[in-house]
Amino acid sequence: MFGDEAVEWFRHETLLLYVFAFVSLHIEFYQKLSERMRSLKCLIRPDEDPTSWAFHVKEFRNERWRGRNRITMPIQQVNELLRELATALASPDDRRFISATVFPYLRSSPTESKGQAEQKIRDKTLSAALTHMTDHLTQQGFSIDFVVEAQGDDHKRNSIDFSVERVGRALRHDLTYLYISRCQLIGLPVTDPKGSQLELELADLVAYMVRRHFHCLYIKRQPEVELELLGKVVWGVFVPGRFGTRTAIGFPWDHFYPGTSPGFS
Repeated sequence: MFGDEAVEWFRHETLLLYVFAFVSLHIEFYQKLSERMRSLKCLIRPDEDPTSWAFHVKEFRNERWRGRNRITMPIQQVNELLRELATALASPDDRRFISATVFPYLRSSPTESKGQAEQKIRDKTLSAALTHMTDHLTQQGFSIDFVVEAQGDDHKRNSIDFSVERVGRALRHDLTYLYISRCQLIGLPVTDPKGSQLELELADLVAYMVRRHFHCLYIKRQPEVELELLGKVVWGVFVPGRFGTRTAIGFPWDHFYPGTSPGFS
């Protein structure tokens, strides 16, 4: 399982939304999507070796990044290419696994900095994502290895993202996690450099789409790349008083927040 994250602040930096997305592909489907990603990269930067750079949605949609890399395509074409990639990832359901774990956190303490809040909620969201996916997949008899995209340039210094290792080691001592592992040998989560694996690039796409979905709910407009294009997603969401789960196409707001209007008003 390969994972990446996305974060956004709302309500004048009082509400934090943290997302961890994970993607895994069947070997035959991997080859198909690998060719699709290679074609996409060649279209975006025809003069560059597609293996020499990592696909990252936030950069691709950034006009300055496109300008620095001599990419002249308009944002409408960028969004269409993202829709095509999401659609390619969606089908067939039994050849890929997509999960997204979402944590909306209200920063109530005036002394808590943005950095402190992000690190605290990152740890909780990652821990919940690993626990939820372990339970979901070991029920089906799978054993899992987790790879998370490294933050910053840690791998250039031959080091590992300590916060990911810390979360993994904490789960090793959690009786609930040991129980849901169902005697499967699950190693500590590790980190890989940005975009070093196809699945990390796809997890970046999923995390971006989830974050953007909630952003557009907040500003009351349609997202440029609709979540429904991904097909079935295994959702895990922190809701008041519990951690809820659901497999659905699109985000099942009514399941997690019944009786409320979509969006963080």
